[in-house]
Amino acid sequence: MLPRTHRPITARLAADTGLPVLVPRYRLAPEHPFPAALEDALAAYRLLLDYGVPAERVVIAGDSAGGHLAASLTGELCRTGLPRPAGVVLFSPWVDLTCELSTREQRLARDPYISASTARRVARLVVGTADPRDPRLALLSCRWTDTPPVLIQVGSREVLRPEAEALAGAISEGGGDCLLQVWNGQMHVFQMLNRVLPEADAAMSETARFVRSVLAAPAARGRTAGTGRTADRRRTAARSRRANGGRGGDGGPSGTEAVA
Repeated sequence: MLPRTHRPITARLAADTGLPVLVPRYRLAPEHPFPAALEDALAAYRLLLDYGVPAERVVIAGDSAGGHLAASLTGELCRTGLPRPAGVVLFSPWVDLTCELSTREQRLARDPYISASTARRVARLVVGTADPRDPRLALLSCRWTDTPPVLIQVGSREVLRPEAEALAGAISEGGGDCLLQVWNGQMHVFQMLNRVLPEADAAMSETARFVRSVLAAPAARGRTAGTGRTADRRRTAARSRRANGGRGGDGGPSGTEAVA
């Protein structure tokens, strides 16, 4: 997310959660290819810690290419042993820079916002001369262990939908808690339209609910230390949301899919 272009999302997050939102102005490709943006994101996270903000009070969020950056930052925090955040929110994350999944999905999806060919061109600019197998880039093949809870929202008509599903599966296989919401009939980063689109408004409300839940989780874990009840309650709640999903007719989430 960028300070000026993403105010419809960042302002809504601040209003719904009552929390301050830090939006770093990180360096962009092609002038600054990988790992410039990740270095800036890591510096912003360290800045929060240096200012005394506890990691368990931080939620990382990003959309599209910023979703890749947010996920990459999360993986880097886990690999380097820095304090992990309370949670992660990914809106329509672009995580397969090979674009193999989006190219296959292009035959079926009709997303007016982004195409597989556009994603492929951008990927070359982002990666630059780096090794595309670098785990900070190849998010679907790196190990996802000890990750914080993750919420992924994606539109059912996106070419990036298979990537979101694959990332949710990878986090699940690594033992993490991931809530995947596939919103029927929606396009890439539809949450930007939360002032005019009912489904986007509902998606942002779901996001605020997730943020509040992960920020409250440390206290809950302290009350149930050694019992495993917190994890059991989270999985039960996720399954319940899946069973009761589909509200909002054709535009709502297609059953909230829980990956845990």
